[in-house]
Amino acid sequence: MLRLNKISKYYQLNKSFISAISKKIKAVDSVCLEIKSGQTLGLVGESGCGKSTLARIILKLISPSSGQIFFQNQEITDLTEKQFRVLRQKIQIVFQDPYSSLSPRLTVKNIIAEPLQAFKQKKKLIEPRVRELLLNVGLNPEYADRLPHQLSGGERQRVGIARALATNPELLILDEAVSSLDLSTQAQVLNLLKDLQAKYKLTYLFIAHNLDVVRYISDHVAVMYKGRIVEQASVKQLYENPLHPYTRILLNSMPSLEKKLLLNKTQTPNLENQSLQPDNQGCCFYAQCNKAKAECAEQIPELKQIESGHWLSCFKPKEV
Repeated sequence: MLRLNKISKYYQLNKSFISAISKKIKAVDSVCLEIKSGQTLGLVGESGCGKSTLARIILKLISPSSGQIFFQNQEITDLTEKQFRVLRQKIQIVFQDPYSSLSPRLTVKNIIAEPLQAFKQKKKLIEPRVRELLLNVGLNPEYADRLPHQLSGGERQRVGIARALATNPELLILDEAVSSLDLSTQAQVLNLLKDLQAKYKLTYLFIAHNLDVVRYISDHVAVMYKGRIVEQASVKQLYENPLHPYTRILLNSMPSLEKKLLLNKTQTPNLENQSLQPDNQGCCFYAQCNKAKAECAEQIPELKQIESGHWLSCFKPKEV
């Protein structure tokens, strides 16, 4: 369904009165990913690691600095907005915050109808389609005339999902789509997403911080750190046999997870020294890794397949 080949996004910070040195910031650095049709890829990592930037690149809301994007085996990297407009119906996003992603001036009906109108849907078909979408996301059609402030957080997110489904997409990007909801509402929305995926054969890119949530909904998981993918595997492989030290740190933060394969507190690398390492030199995790060798400081490890379906960016996979 989707393949990213060495996607990078750099931002240039020019000289200013604060700094006399211009600097290139790597938001995304040589990311390679594949998502198979009908599956869910969970993308995890700390805030600022480049997850949302990658989502916006896929949606062509921003352009990559280098690399290639393939959607259904068609390269879409350099398509103009006019050329990409047809494909935009097939790739949609559900945003993190249901309170700010919906216009407070529009009714639920108009919010869901907006993409239908943008893609020239016949007027007589719009209202039945809105009703159908509301039912599909578990809302009564009478919600159509309400404004967003009259809805709960979970109901607003359901409206956001209905809006994303309006154009019959094939790939849905869920950018922290349940992180702002309480636990009971999270569970309801996650079950809804799984039901919709089965019903419409959707493919998900699920971006999240909560590793329990990612484990529940995903088929495969990619771990991102400082703009790079450091490990990628099936859910079973990643959660039962994490190989990268950063992955182990993330999993060690889950209080309910069995600890037998994870780092104890005395082994946990120090994440406070992230600024000590130059951005363009060596492994992105070198300064924090307690198993780092000389080559880790000088070379960037490639993302290589360690076993079937398990990819790792590390020079010492057997020692981490």
